[in-house]
Amino acid sequence: MNPKIVVGSQFLKIITSVPKIFCKRLGANVNKVGPYVVKVGRMEEAYSSSHASFIGIPTPNVLGIIRRGSTTYIITRYVKGKTLGESWKDMNDTHKHHIILDLIKYMDIMRNDRHNHICSINDGKIIDNMIFVNECGPFKSQKEFNEVLLSGIEDKLSCPILDIDRNINFTHGDLAPHNIIVKNNKIVSIVDWEYSGYFPEYWEYTKMGYPKFKRDSWKNMFSEYFHNYEEELKAIEKVVELKPSF
Repeated sequence: MNPKIVVGSQFLKIITSVPKIFCKRLGANVNKVGPYVVKVGRMEEAYSSSHASFIGIPTPNVLGIIRRGSTTYIITRYVKGKTLGESWKDMNDTHKHHIILDLIKYMDIMRNDRHNHICSINDGKIIDNMIFVNECGPFKSQKEFNEVLLSGIEDKLSCPILDIDRNINFTHGDLAPHNIIVKNNKIVSIVDWEYSGYFPEYWEYTKMGYPKFKRDSWKNMFSEYFHNYEEELKAIEKVVELKPSF
């Protein structure tokens, strides 16, 4: 389900009319403008966020997309709360358990949303912040996907664990604590669907477990409660280590 594409100056007038005192930079290419968030990104990110909301996952309400030249602006409602990364260390075990139950529920929804190909939400090219730094695909098979995944390092690495046929699921692709917004010990929004699409079922786990996220009890938490793909994680870590372009 795609959000309405807003064209012209209608929405820009609303955005630019907000006094600067109510504006705040949230991150690279992301700005809070009054009650809105304006992000420079790919159209697929807005479509994925809208689709996730449609299937029952809390995401920022996508109000529209504005194209100006080669730049795409994604306009969403601002969601109040703190990131799980900010909140996790201060939560007691009961509160953490509530968050885990929420996350299990939303991940199950995504795992049940399947596709025949590895591709973006619109059956197009995928992108990733670890390996596929440039758009590639779509891939009709996991064999095609693995050929690109291992391109340039075939003679250095054999990954039979990745050759096993998998379900291809709707995947966030960067489901880390900084992309999970919580309030009153509940997940109220999952943001940043930039690297989402349909990927092999292990992909979410490997992205959640990548070394930069291995702090405090986060990795132990999802390793205990979610389907374990530890061998696949080790294989992907090796790919990242050897990949010439990364």
